[in-house]
Amino acid sequence: MPKTLREYELLQWLRLQPLMHAIKTARYRRIDRRFVREPVDDRAISGIRDAVRGRNVLLTIAFGDAQCLDLQLRLTKGLVRHDLHIVADNSISEAAARENRQVCAAHGIAYVRLPANPWTVKNPSRSHGAALNWMWHNVLKPAEVCHRDLRHFRMRRSHPRKTELNEARGSGRCGMQALAIRSPSTVETVAYDRCR
Repeated sequence: MPKTLREYELLQWLRLQPLMHAIKTARYRRIDRRFVREPVDDRAISGIRDAVRGRNVLLTIAFGDAQCLDLQLRLTKGLVRHDLHIVADNSISEAAARENRQVCAAHGIAYVRLPANPWTVKNPSRSHGAALNWMWHNVLKPAEVCHRDLRHFRMRRSHPRKTELNEARGSGRCGMQALAIRSPSTVETVAYDRCR
């Protein structure tokens, strides 16, 4: 989120940083809006959209590493309660995407190949965020979502909605963090680490 105008100090105003930040923010948002409108050629997306309605969905953004994806899917299957798991593939190469698709097919997981992401090479963090936004706007809008980062693995049973952030923070065992998207306007960070 960009700073509010009141948060800038005098020296930053003299260097025209608020103007530069506003221009960059507008540019980033324009690129993101364009990406979110990119279609995919995947016919299964309409089936996934239908399957998402009214269910708890676990979303993984995959990027290039089929072996890592395979490990995460094996751990997640038994350790995180969910109704439907979707892998959104943000890989650059088609070969990596093909491997990820095969891993998903072997596990019986829904797979979506994302369109070419404008941020992938330039900024991996923005790329990941743009992939989440694409999935939200094009597939998941009607559902409650828990985002699982590909680099994170559950080692014990958990249910994302049953452990609260303060409980995990207070215990000193703050494990996984997820985005719980309750509606298009309500997004909250949830940390969970305890069995339920």
